[in-house]
Amino acid sequence: MKKDPVVIVGGVAAGTSAAAYLKRLKPSIDIILAEQSETVSYGTCEFPYVLSREIPDPERLVFYTPEKLAEEKGITVLVNHRLVSVNPTKKTATFSDTRFHSTKIISYSKLLLATGASPIELPELVGANSFSLKSYQSLLNSDHILKSGKRDQALIIGAGLIGLELADAMRKLNIQVTLIDKSEGILSGKVCVKDSGLIKTLADQNGVRFIGNARVSHTVRNQKNEIVEVHLSTGEILKTDIIFQSVGFKPNSSFSGLEKLKKAQNGAIIVNKNMETSISDIYAAGDCAVTGKSSGKTDIWFPLATAASKMGRSAAAAISKNPEPYKAGNNTWGIQIFGHDFVQSGLNFHQAEDLYGSDAKTITVETSDRVKIMLGSKPLFLRLNFLKRSGRLVGASQLGQAGTGIRINTLSLAISQKMTLTDLEKSDFLYTPALAPLWDPVLVAARLARKLK
Repeated sequence: MKKDPVVIVGGVAAGTSAAAYLKRLKPSIDIILAEQSETVSYGTCEFPYVLSREIPDPERLVFYTPEKLAEEKGITVLVNHRLVSVNPTKKTATFSDTRFHSTKIISYSKLLLATGASPIELPELVGANSFSLKSYQSLLNSDHILKSGKRDQALIIGAGLIGLELADAMRKLNIQVTLIDKSEGILSGKVCVKDSGLIKTLADQNGVRFIGNARVSHTVRNQKNEIVEVHLSTGEILKTDIIFQSVGFKPNSSFSGLEKLKKAQNGAIIVNKNMETSISDIYAAGDCAVTGKSSGKTDIWFPLATAASKMGRSAAAAISKNPEPYKAGNNTWGIQIFGHDFVQSGLNFHQAEDLYGSDAKTITVETSDRVKIMLGSKPLFLRLNFLKRSGRLVGASQLGQAGTGIRINTLSLAISQKMTLTDLEKSDFLYTPALAPLWDPVLVAARLARKLK
């Protein structure tokens, strides 16, 4: 008797990684990959670069079509199939085919939820010229608006990572940008106050106006349902031609029949290192899931494509009975904006203080990214967050000109290996005038930090 297939719900980073890896580990297994949109296996981090024309064709973001996945990987792909409910007792999943308005019940041997996360949308900002870039189709729609007529003013609601990247993209199109956030600073909660100030200065210098401590009170629309004016809680009225919402994400984790799934406070599905949920034969991976108290104090949920892909592979390995337990990373991330890289790994200083109290210390050094007399040398700001008693590195961030951000990989490894300031100071780093100074900024920062202990 043929065994029921493995059913994977979600066809982006976690889902396609899991499907492809499971086929490699167990070629004979039947896999059904169900995706609620009509496009699978596409990059989302590249969206701003399509809007800025740095990636001229959006189709370059699609790595596999459903047909190619079926032909090359042997995976059955169902597009426009939205998960409606799950019956864990009968081991069935019910899908709605949104094209033909029909339902389909599929039996599974194992079920993997790789349903991702959705942008939080403000109801008052839903309009014909307002976008949250929640899917490949929303990218195409916003790109069409930008190309269909003259756009002079853009409002971006939310000064997080995506908001900053969109601000950079709009400036490359010579569109005036106003960046609005309910918090006081840029990247609030993700970076320390001083780093936020450095990024704000960079945005100011590149023509982006930032308004903090502000919320949208109401809007004015034209006959096409386009938002043409936004009224803020500060009393200011802003005219606009296009709006992007980037106020945060929420895990897609609520499905009928799965009410007993254990979840974190933000709604993410709690899984173990093999991506197993609290319900037998049901797994979860990617932005809809969290691996629990990896910090030792609180659940960490930080949606990243790298983490999603790794979680998908761990789920596939567990399903194939060849476990490769997932190891949470340091939340290493970066953005390139206005010709600069801002990168971060591990805990920012405020997070370090929350976890370690007065034992947490920080130091920032301003140096140059190469020998100062070399043509093209630019300032570089490097921060190390460490523990005073042990000297252990727990976090790092850096702001420098484009191309310097790759240094964060070294610091991420140092954090993972629990290296101390002494270990860092005694490390061997590259020196060549056109690429790096005699004393790398990491070595300088480690030496100065040791003196603070």
